Amino acid sequence: FIIYLDSDDSLKKNALEKIYKIIQKYACDMVIYGFELVKDGKTICPYNKKINFSGILENKRLLYNLVFNNSGYNSLCRKAISLSLYSGIDYSKYYYIFSGEDLLESIAFYKACKRVYFLDESLYNYTINLESTTHTVFNKNFHIDFTVRQHVFEFLLAENLFTLEDWKQYRSYCIRLLIEIIWGIINIKINSSNKINYFKEIYKSEYFQNYIYKKEYNKTDLGLLRIIYILFEKKMFRMVLFVGFLFWALKIFKGYCYEKINRYKRKKSNS
Repeated sequence: FIIYLDSDDSLKKNALEKIYKIIQKYACDMVIYGFELVKDGKTICPYNKKINFSGILENKRLLYNLVFNNSGYNSLCRKAISLSLYSGIDYSKYYYIFSGEDLLESIAFYKACKRVYFLDESLYNYTINLESTTHTVFNKNFHIDFTVRQHVFEFLLAENLFTLEDWKQYRSYCIRLLIEIIWGIINIKINSSNKINYFKEIYKSEYFQNYIYKKEYNKTDLGLLRIIYILFEKKMFRMVLFVGFLFWALKIFKGYCYEKINRYKRKKSNS
């Protein structure tokens, strides 16, 4: 088995022992465990058991629905993987990818595995580095690239396991990711014309046109964010910027009101 550990991260005490016992007990070829976000040696985002699956999965359709609809499972650092799952695929041609490389490599592991155990416990400390590629993606050398997302779609289509409802759910998830990119572009410190050029590039991309555009999805999953997607789908890019600004202003106002209420409560409790 191989586990991944970044140079600035660490494992919890007895993590390897716990992973070994799971492997021995359940005869699984992959263990996926929890992680916590840490900064300066302190936990800033604890592991949340309520939103994570626990137990064995052998059914590939259920496995794909779980791991491909939740970016929290993308990272290789939360996986212990049997050597038998390594197929020798050369990923060097994807070296340029700045986000999603772990998901890209995980596809082959998900396909080859037979039994995956999801351990509902945090065994990994993931250190937040504000200068890392993950946290500077919209500040340094940003460019549109859907290579990984397109690979996932092509893989799922080839596996042919998803039902119509599965596809609607997965497309909803992909649209949410798309809106995150759009939101990131809205907040980049560049002029509106350049932002609209990014929107046009997304709209014309093979990924959007072939796999997302005018395809069925669960509309209720998007909530108010669906407004941005509808405008984007209709190529109303300036309205996307305007609505994005309104959402940003609403968020700032909400934070201001929340702080005012908290100050009032603290003042009242101290009087």
